[in-house]
Amino acid sequence: MSNTDFIKFKKLRDLGAILNDTFKFLRTEWQPLFSTIIKASVIPVVLTTLVGVFFTGNTLLVLKAYTESALNGNLSDFFGYENVNSFFLIFIFFSISITFTYAAINVSIFAYIKSYIVGRGLINYNDVKQTIKDKLLSVFFLSIVTGVISLVGYLLFLLPGVYFANVLTMASPILIFQDRGVFQSVGDAFNFIKGHWWNTFGIFLVISIIIGITGWILNLPSEFYVKNNISITLSTDISEIISDPIYLLFVVVSYIFQFLFHVFTSVSTTFIYFDIQEQEYPSTSDIINEIGEE
Repeated sequence: MSNTDFIKFKKLRDLGAILNDTFKFLRTEWQPLFSTIIKASVIPVVLTTLVGVFFTGNTLLVLKAYTESALNGNLSDFFGYENVNSFFLIFIFFSISITFTYAAINVSIFAYIKSYIVGRGLINYNDVKQTIKDKLLSVFFLSIVTGVISLVGYLLFLLPGVYFANVLTMASPILIFQDRGVFQSVGDAFNFIKGHWWNTFGIFLVISIIIGITGWILNLPSEFYVKNNISITLSTDISEIISDPIYLLFVVVSYIFQFLFHVFTSVSTTFIYFDIQEQEYPSTSDIINEIGEE
């Protein structure tokens, strides 16, 4: 890419600029960026999608069983339903799988952007590969830690969970861009976002609403098909559901969109991270370098 196309990350931005530059970055860098993401995450993406097919089908069966048991006024039938036990096992495996997939996507994006910033648009793929290799497991464990903290917060009357979840979105960028450890990243995230919590929350809320509405619209055909073409009773086996090729197609496509939305969120998170960093620690060295280049 030419230097005129270079997008400066270390810059103050409002919500509109963050969204605009996220789209601009993805538009100009989508080929090498997605190539990097695919190389790092293709195996976990495929595995998560396969597990997701079983998880989604099993969820349909469990929800149907609960509804019928509740209508009959006998929930003991629900807890004796054989798919309930398998549901929790699949849920645990699915949670681990999708957490690792998101970690692989995150570390790929952050490693790419880190090289992009250093090279002012020129990517050193050896550095990107090394960063992914060095940080993948750390980002995965960090995702588990932050997920547990947020879950505990949600269980404590919801609001603490919202607070923790917003703060901890900055933990992964801190781990990559500041080369911190897992627990140090968690601790630094609280100090990093201090004084910027509401602004960060507002930006993520808008992004979540946009993605949520878009995802809901894209998922309507799938819901319509399942509602009108798949009959589920207590005697229905999961193999009867996942053997439907159209159902499989809808599930696979839904996960592809889910991963694409996550890419958008991760890139926008990076812009938010650097916006906060610039407010706290302006990059005067970059300004001097730019003046020298002129």
